[in-house]
Amino acid sequence: MKKDRIIGFVVTLLCIFFFLQGNTVRAFESQPKKIIIPSINTTLDVHPAKIIFDTWEVNLDGASFGLSSALPGNRGNTVLFSHTIDRLFGRLDRIKKGDTIHIFTDLDWFTYKVVSTQVVKPEETDILNPHNEFELTLYTCTKDPTYSKRFVVKAVLQQNTSGLQ
Repeated sequence: MKKDRIIGFVVTLLCIFFFLQGNTVRAFESQPKKIIIPSINTTLDVHPAKIIFDTWEVNLDGASFGLSSALPGNRGNTVLFSHTIDRLFGRLDRIKKGDTIHIFTDLDWFTYKVVSTQVVKPEETDILNPHNEFELTLYTCTKDPTYSKRFVVKAVLQQNTSGLQ
C-alpha cells in the first residue's frame, strides 16, 4: 500500500516535470537591432545605449536601446529612445492607439500593439520602470521649441516569430 503511494507520487512528479518542460516560456537573449513602425513610415537601426543618472546615450543614426531595460520578448519594459528629428523619431507623435510596432533581433521578430501615448515632464521617469508585463516604451522629446517635455508611446507584445526551429 505504501509502495503504491510512493510510485503514484513519483509518476505524478514526472508527469508534472514533463508537462512543464514543454510549456515553459523561453527567455529571449538578443538585443533589438531594428524597429519598424509602418503607420508613420519609420524604419531605424537600433543601437545599445546606457542611461546613467541624467545622461542618455542617444544615437544620431538610429534609435537607442536602454541597456538597463528588458530585452524584447521578455517580461518587463523594453525601452527605445531617439531624437525627435524627422529621420529618427520625428513622426512618433503621429502614432495612434492600435498601431503596430515591429522589433527585430538577430533571431526573433516581435510585434507590439500601441495601447497609449502621453506627454510627460523629463523628471517623470517612472514610465521607464520595469513592470510584470511584456511592454515596449518609445521615448522622445516633444517638438516644442525648448524640447521641455517628452512624448511616450506604450505598447504591449502581441506576437513573436522566432527564427529558432
